[in-house]
Amino acid sequence: MSIAFVVALVGWMPTSIEVSVWHSIWSERKIKELPEREYAKKSLVFDFKVGYFTSLLLAIVFVWLGALIMFGKGIELSQSAGIFAGQLINIYTESLGDWSHLIISIICFFALFSTTFAVSDGFPQVWRSALKGSGGNQISEHRVYIISLVTLSLISWFIISLFANQLKSLIDFVTTLSFVCAPIFALLNILVMNGKWVPREYHLKGWYLAYTFACLGLLICFSLYFVYWRFLSD
Repeated sequence: MSIAFVVALVGWMPTSIEVSVWHSIWSERKIKELPEREYAKKSLVFDFKVGYFTSLLLAIVFVWLGALIMFGKGIELSQSAGIFAGQLINIYTESLGDWSHLIISIICFFALFSTTFAVSDGFPQVWRSALKGSGGNQISEHRVYIISLVTLSLISWFIISLFANQLKSLIDFVTTLSFVCAPIFALLNILVMNGKWVPREYHLKGWYLAYTFACLGLLICFSLYFVYWRFLSD
């Protein structure tokens, strides 16, 4: 198995690590909306576990189904996003039966729609929080959100148009970039959780802190090895 494929696969499995920032922002807003703070905390932990482990389960299921259904059949997947989506649905339909066509189509739609919806809200929320944290008062937070959302939509449209017939290249690039940047986000998460902004009882400590640094070390080593393998090795 190519290391490039492994890096591209891990880049979004079960989800990109920067999603932790979006989840923190959503969590903060939910705590403000819910009257009972202790209930809010339990609700947020439950939401996180359900979302994260469901993503993990779906990632395993899709890789498993791909290995069982696609691997070894000599199917040449199209580079066009639209044709690829049709191929993907037809492959599962042929394997599971005609009854599954509508179900698979709905699952694929909601998987893509929910991802688009989360990203469309996540990035503008980050920019709005960054403005608030920097003390900038010249522009309203709502306007920053709208400007960020429109900018994100235009850039996304441009990238999709540019890579409309190069789907694999687009996915490989985005997932690989996400994986290589993962150590930076992981380190920032550790610094935030052990910083002065977080009460000491919630700081990472003991075996969990050791586990966290072990994971960070693994991410750094793997990312450096990939950069070496991709750009420096013969």
